[in-house]
Amino acid sequence: MGELWRYPVKSMAGERIAEADLGSRGIPSDRGLAAFQVGLQSKEKPLSARDLAGLLKFRASLKTGVAQVAGPELAPVCWAHESVGQSISRQCRRELPSHRRRPLRGDGRTSGSPPVQGEYLP
Repeated sequence: MGELWRYPVKSMAGERIAEADLGSRGIPSDRGLAAFQVGLQSKEKPLSARDLAGLLKFRASLKTGVAQVAGPELAPVCWAHESVGQSISRQCRRELPSHRRRPLRGDGRTSGSPPVQGEYLP
């Protein structure tokens, strides 16, 4: 295998990693977080790069279990920080409520993986 990559946030650039555990759902914390929008009839849909190409301008990483995002005019900051939602909204030219950034699968973990800190907003 040449390279191993993890993408903590769906449709954002990821990070190259040296090693990873492999669970029944793949690499723990890979694509475990996503930006969401409220759809018709209160259905929520995780946003992809097909929906918002601007998501590809951001890079997500895990630092000691904390999901961090960096991007244009955004220094690396915890996923739950309000500046992440504001920056995504600016870059994608679409208002995304910050409370719609959340884990994709349950608590954002695959079975047996440590929790990813910073993904929950009050």
